[in-house]
Amino acid sequence: MTDHRGNAIRQCRDLEQRCIRIGHEIGQRWAHDWANDLLDKRLPGTFYDHWIAELTGFVQRREALALGVAA
Repeated sequence: MTDHRGNAIRQCRDLEQRCIRIGHEIGQRWAHDWANDLLDKRLPGTFYDHWIAELTGFVQRREALALGVAA
């Protein structure tokens, strides 16, 4: 489970940086808070999996639009 938690934290940190690049302040804050919550270890490592996936999809669509590529 530690590997999953570590991977989720890395995904959140990556999402945080990607949100900064696309100017999505709310997503940046969510990703930052989720990573900190997972570092706290009171929540299960899979707690934010659904939301990480949703935000990842959103960020990918925004990045594709910025590049002029159909998502």
